[in-house]
Amino acid sequence: MPQLKKKTEKEIKILSSFLDEENEEILKKIFDELLTLDEEGNKYLSLLIPDIENDSVKDKLNTIVIHNNFKLTGFKILKWLKSQEFKWFDLLIILNKIEQQELADNRIKAHYDKLLMDVWLMCSYEKNAFENAMQLRSYFFNSLNIKLVDDDKAHLKHFLLNEVFISKQTTITFLNVLYLCFACDLKFPVVPCLMDNLLLLAFENKPPYQISIFDSRFLFFIHNKTLIPYPESKLRIKYNINNDEELPCKPFSKKDVAVMMLKFLAHSYEKEKRNIYEICTQELIYNLSNE
Repeated sequence: MPQLKKKTEKEIKILSSFLDEENEEILKKIFDELLTLDEEGNKYLSLLIPDIENDSVKDKLNTIVIHNNFKLTGFKILKWLKSQEFKWFDLLIILNKIEQQELADNRIKAHYDKLLMDVWLMCSYEKNAFENAMQLRSYFFNSLNIKLVDDDKAHLKHFLLNEVFISKQTTITFLNVLYLCFACDLKFPVVPCLMDNLLLLAFENKPPYQISIFDSRFLFFIHNKTLIPYPESKLRIKYNINNDEELPCKPFSKKDVAVMMLKFLAHSYEKEKRNIYEICTQELIYNLSNE
């Protein structure tokens, strides 16, 4: 990960005042300095943007702030990965702050906790695994009225937790991670898996839902788009895999999910022409992938 620098507000203001410089060499040096700011310095830099009248300088500042946010996010995700008490919700909060630094964590956490309580009241260990999986699905599509947007047509707002709660629109990928977030907090043994380069959710065959007559690791998988539980046999038919062959389903780690989400976010910035440097996201994803 890159080395961050602590600078005074005066130093940051002076550096940013030279962003209208036409000399490419000088401009690169200014960029290089501002692209190593720590979190406090980057927050101050973002506060300068509304008062800038020069559109070119404003665009450059926006680029630098977002670029730094991605780097800072890398540090936060590394810390999250090493946490002993990790929660999927914490990852969504970290990603949310790439764009919405000022959003208070406690506000969105309180909203999420309320939603979680609503689902908890609907679900029960007295119900079987299939019933609870369907109950959680019903909550997303019928109570929250979530509408799906194809990943290739998605915009930045569809990958930000706060925006998703407001607009009720998100992508298949994000909804899967959100389902995983709710399921794990409700103590449902749902885990992410990878098959045919796609994220799958699987309901594990373990207490309190374990069915002893089954020898398989999973009770069922959860369809990416509809969130409807479906058996392993359907996967085998879909991918033409015989019953005597092992299902090519690999564990999808915390790191895998984090990198996947970062790639979608980076692609969203590029689609919206927010000038996020491609090299920045590549560096961040490379560092996380090799951690």
